[in-house]
Order: sequence, then structure tokens, then C-alpha cells
Amino acid sequence: MERIFVLSLLLFVNVIFSQSQLNLTKITGTYNNGEFSEFSENNEMNGTPFLFDSWNNPSIITLTTGKIYKLSNINYDLNRKKFVSKISDKELFVFENINEVIVKGKKYLKINDVFYQEIFYNPKGLSLLKKILLKKVKPVVNKMTYQVIKKGEYKKKGKYFLKKGNELIEVKLKKSSILNELPRELRKELDKFSKRESLSFKDEGDLFKIMRYYNSL
Repeated sequence: MERIFVLSLLLFVNVIFSQSQLNLTKITGTYNNGEFSEFSENNEMNGTPFLFDSWNNPSIITLTTGKIYKLSNINYDLNRKKFVSKISDKELFVFENINEVIVKGKKYLKINDVFYQEIFYNPKGLSLLKKILLKKVKPVVNKMTYQVIKKGEYKKKGKYFLKKGNELIEVKLKKSSILNELPRELRKELDKFSKRESLSFKDEGDLFKIMRYYNSL
């Protein structure tokens, strides 16, 4: 009963938790919507394996069941490739069965068990999505003393994809890479539009406008 009560506090519909950390009793166990997991920071690494540097992230999560919840301390674990909530300095709640998440106005969609940030999304047309990847540079360790002489580093990199129906096509943020994936008869029109509006294919905000125009043709 106590576990169910605590979990309901964590996932109560339309409740926004103002504190950056949820002050809950430590609990372990598995639930339909996720599970509790240990959390600790790696002092041998610079940076963070989480997408956001801060845990103060007002968010709206939508489960596969259609239920919607509001939380204030969501983050995305790039190692697990799952959204998590920080319960304490030693514990996380790892979410399962999430369909989409909106964090600080940015939407993240789950496609084939992978979350993509929505740059522009049209379910019946052409979408542009971004996948964030984590690269880990290992610490440099003294072979004699096994002491860390240089910290490792977490590095984040974005990859971009055009989505046509169920197909995902990786592209680079450059004009030729994106236009080559579009119908030949529309490439010149899109190129003219970008020049007329002084839009860059390297800028996410400009690409939103370019994708919106493309889907209007």
C-alpha cells in the first residue's frame, strides 16, 4: 500500500512538483510505468550523461495509454535512452511506456523505442527530427597508481533525420544533403524560398520554416 501511495504521488495527473527533487522515501520495485533505480555521479568524468544540465525542467509526459502527467524534474538519460525523474541524490525513477514528452516547450517523440526531438513534425507529410547521442571519452589513468590523472568527458552530438511515413533518412544540416532527399521538381522552389527569406539549412529555427513551407506545397 505504501509503495502504491508513493508512486501515485510521483505520477499524479496534472500536478506540477515545484521542488527540483522529490522528497520521497527510498523505494525499490518495478511498476507498469517504470522502476526505481540507484543514482550516483561519476566523479571521474566531466559533463553529464543526461541531456539537460539542470533537473529543473517543467515537463508534460504522455504515456502509451494516453494519460498525461506534469512534472518539474524530468531529464533524459542518454545512457539508458529513457526519461527519468530524480527522486533523491541517490535514486531515480526510470519511466517506461512513454509516448512523447514536452520539456521546456520542446517535444520528444518515441519512434521504434528511440526518442527524437521534433524540429518539425507532420504526421502526413515530411518531418525533421533530431536524435541526441552520447560519446564517452574515458579518463586517463596512471598505470602504476591507478589514479585518474585526467578526467574523462561526456560529449553530446545531434544527428538529424527526415521522416517520410515510417522511413527515417539521416541527413546533415546542409542544403545539398536535405534537398537531395526531396522530390526533384520541388528542390528549386525550396531553394528559391530559402534565399528569398534569407534562411539557412544549418539553423534549426530556419529549417522549421523551410519544412513548413515544403509541407504547404
